[in-house]
Order: sequence, then C-alpha cells, then structure tokens
Amino acid sequence: MKIIGGGHTWPSSAITLPGTNQDINASMEIWHFFSKFDINGILSVPEFDNIQVNIYPNPTNSKINLSLNFSRELNYELFSSLGKLLIIGTIKTNNQEIDLSNLSPNLYYLKLGNQVFKILKSN
Repeated sequence: MKIIGGGHTWPSSAITLPGTNQDINASMEIWHFFSKFDINGILSVPEFDNIQVNIYPNPTNSKINLSLNFSRELNYELFSSLGKLLIIGTIKTNNQEIDLSNLSPNLYYLKLGNQVFKILKSN
C-alpha cells in the first residue's frame, strides 16, 4: 500500500493537519495485519476460516449456546477484556453450551479457530 501526497502525519487522523491523508485508516490497516498473529506466529488455519457460529443469548447472564456448522472437535478459549485466559474447552457437537455463571458481568472474547467473538455478560 502506498499513500500519494501524504505528509508526516497519521493517515485518517481525527486531527487533520496539513498533509493528513484520508484515503486509508492507518489504525485499521495495522490492526488488520497484526490481528492475524499472536506471540507464537500466524493464527490462520484455513480449515477454520469459514466456521459459521451462532452465539445466543448474547448478552447473557449465565450461559451461552453455540450452534456451529462444523463437524469436528474444535478448541475454544474465553478471555477477559484485558486478555487474561479464563476458560478453555473443546466443542464436540454442533450445539454446545458454555457456562459463564461464575464470571462477573463484563465483556469477554471467545476465540474459536481463527475467529473471535465478543460476549457480553450482564447481571
């Protein structure tokens, strides 16, 4: 990607100084690149790229149900909003329940394969 006519400013910055280019959002482009990796390297495993997941209810106050179009076992991880790993498990059927009743109300991230889903736990 190349920006023509941009100065030494952050592309798509909310503070528009002379030379600020609005053709791309630099923050989104950087996130798009780095979100493909974790500390161990690339996250992409092509067979997990197109898993269709229905998570309900979301928000929840105790449990979430997962309905997947995936026929093999799939590991999952649930992280706090600060990135702390809280729960790990394996999905063994196309319909799975995950108990969140012992967690406090907050925003959580559920990682399934290469996909991450936001889960909101309410009172």
